[in-house]
Amino acid sequence: VQYANNMPLEYSLQEEQLISIEGAIGNTIIEIKQGKARFIHSACRNKFCVFHGWLTIAGDTTACLPNRISISLKGSLTDFDAIAGAQ
Repeated sequence: VQYANNMPLEYSLQEEQLISIEGAIGNTIIEIKQGKARFIHSACRNKFCVFHGWLTIAGDTTACLPNRISISLKGSLTDFDAIAGAQ
């Protein structure tokens, strides 16, 4: 989670939790559940961040631009367990 000009915060997707962050225009709540993350509340007017829904795989990113908060999932960028090279 990146917000305003602060150092990024990291949270485990293995621990279900609600995270409250005070952004540029008000409070934002992020939910982590079953290995996924999403905005469930933000002080912004249009709520595009909330309507975006769940981030589920590494590399997924969404943001609340008016509130200056973004979420990015870190980890492997592939759904594969392994890739075999040609021989």
